[in-house]
Amino acid sequence: ARSLTTPPNPLVRRELDKQLTTMVLVEICVYVCTYMPFSIIYTISSFNTNNNPVFLAQLKLANAITLTLTFLSYGNSFYTYSCVSRRFRHQAKYVFYDMHMNRHRQNQIKPSHIETIRITEE
Repeated sequence: ARSLTTPPNPLVRRELDKQLTTMVLVEICVYVCTYMPFSIIYTISSFNTNNNPVFLAQLKLANAITLTLTFLSYGNSFYTYSCVSRRFRHQAKYVFYDMHMNRHRQNQIKPSHIETIRITEE
C-alpha cells in the first residue's frame, strides 16, 4: 500500500468505508445463497438409502444445478464490485480499455520531412 502525504477527507473516507461494507455484506449473502443449496443436496445424497432410480436421477440433477450455481459464485466478486463501487468501475475501465486497448494501437508518428541533396558531378 502506498502512503498518502495528506490525510483523506473524513467524508470521502466515510463513503469509501460504506462502499467496502456494502461490498463485503453482498459477497457474504451471495456466498451463503450459493453454497447453502449445494451443502443441503450433498448432505441429502450422503445419507440417501433410497434406491429409487427416479429419486436418484432427481438428486443428481439437483446436485448438478447447485454445483453449477456454486461455480458461478466465483465470478460474483467482479460484478458485485462493479455494481457497488464507482472507484472500482473507473479502475476496471482504465485496466480493460485504456491499458490493453491502447497497447495494440499503432503509433501515430509521422516521418519528418527530410531534404534530399542532389549531388551533381561536374
